Amino acid sequence: MQHFSWGGDYSNALDRFLVDRYIKTYDSYEIIQRMLETEIPQAVSGYVKCSWYNHWSTILIENIFRQHNKVLPVVGNIKKVDFFIDDIPFDLKVTYLPANYVKHKRKQAGLKDELAELKSVARKNNICFDNTAKPKNIAYEITERIKTSSNHKCKKTLQGQRQFR
Repeated sequence: MQHFSWGGDYSNALDRFLVDRYIKTYDSYEIIQRMLETEIPQAVSGYVKCSWYNHWSTILIENIFRQHNKVLPVVGNIKKVDFFIDDIPFDLKVTYLPANYVKHKRKQAGLKDELAELKSVARKNNICFDNTAKPKNIAYEITERIKTSSNHKCKKTLQGQRQFR
């Protein structure tokens, strides 16, 4: 894949994205009908492509690991365990960088943590969010509010974060 984009989806939750971005946002059937002809197919297409890529690249990478004599494959389905190495269970993740990697690289570049930057932009632009929620949910809420706003300065923040990643 030359371009890896979930189609606007956040945290691999297509249903949540569609509900928050379209179903709860627009009260006009005509607008939703237009979105079904333009934006929504792109979001669904991105989700399907990324899911397909994740699935098959994971299978290939797991097969590489399993060729090592210390790797014991899982028999059947064990939630969040793909294989064992020296009796240690591993849940292989291949799509995203380790959580602290981006944070570390942003710090090296003299940039704020992504969530701190989002909160700062939200506060400066009177974008409300639930500050008591989990960090992942706060980031999602602010991101979705920025996406649906007409504030181009806020949207540049999201674009900058994507480009940095």
